[in-house]
Amino acid sequence: MKRKICQAILPLIIAIICFSCASDPENTEITTTQSSTQNNSSEDTTTQTTTTVKKPISDPAGPGIIPIIGGVRAESESYQVKQNGVVALEVNLSLPVAEIEDNEEVQQKLTERLDAIRTDLDGYIKSLEEQYKNMISLGSPPLFTPVITVSFELNYFTEKAMSLSFYITEVNGYGVTTLSGRHYNYEFDFASSITFSAAFSDGDALINAICEKAKERSDLFPNHDALISSLADSSWYFADGSIVFKFNPYDIAPASCGYVVFEFTTDEISDYISDYGKDLLGIS
Repeated sequence: MKRKICQAILPLIIAIICFSCASDPENTEITTTQSSTQNNSSEDTTTQTTTTVKKPISDPAGPGIIPIIGGVRAESESYQVKQNGVVALEVNLSLPVAEIEDNEEVQQKLTERLDAIRTDLDGYIKSLEEQYKNMISLGSPPLFTPVITVSFELNYFTEKAMSLSFYITEVNGYGVTTLSGRHYNYEFDFASSITFSAAFSDGDALINAICEKAKERSDLFPNHDALISSLADSSWYFADGSIVFKFNPYDIAPASCGYVVFEFTTDEISDYISDYGKDLLGIS
C-alpha cells in the first residue's frame, strides 16, 4: 500500500520541483558580450559591453506601495582611452538599464532618468580622460595606468520612487585611490528628483539627530557639525525601512575612515519626514 502511494505522488513532487526552478528568475542569468574597437591618430578606444539580466524586483516595500515587476539590469562596460599610442585611462563601468514589465509609463520615465544620470557620470569621466591625455601630450606620462571604476546599488524601488547610489573609485597615475559616492532619489509621478527639503518636514531637527549620532565617533573632523549641515542634503538616500546618510571619504572625516554612514529607521525619524516622503515610503 505504501509503495503504491509513493508511486502515485512521486510524479507530482517532480512536477512541483521543475515548476519552482522554471519560475525562479535567480536560476536563469543571461549574459551577452559585445566588443568593438575604434582607432584614430589621437585616441584608441576598445569597448567591451557585458549585459546581465538580474532577478526582477516584485516584493512590496511597505503598506500602500504597489509592487511592480522589473527594475533595472546591470550593464557593464570596460574600455581604454589612449593618447599617442599610450594608455591614458582605463574605465570600468557598471550602470543600470530600465527593465519594467507591463508598465510603459514607468519604463519611459525610469529610462529618461537613468539616461540623465549616465550623462552626468559621462561628463565627469570625460573630464578625467582629458586630464590624463593632456599629461601625456605634455610629455609627462603617469607612473601607472590610471583606472576609474563606477558601480551602482539599487537602494529602493517601487511604483512610486527609486533610489540609486553610484560609487566611483579612481586610482590615479601615482597609485593614489580616491573614493566618492553619488545618490539619486527619484519619484515617478512627476518624473523628478526628490529634494531634501521636500522629503523632510524638519530638516534642521534631522541634521541635529545626525550630529548627535556623530558624537559617538572620535575620528571625525573637529568641525564635523558644520560639515554635516552643509552636506546632508546631497548625502542621503531611501532604503527599505530606513533613511541613510552616507558621507564621502574626507567629507567629515579623514580619507582613511572611508565612507561615514548614519542610518535611521523610519520609525526613529517619522516626526521629521514630510507627508510627501511618507507617501513615497508607504508609511503612515
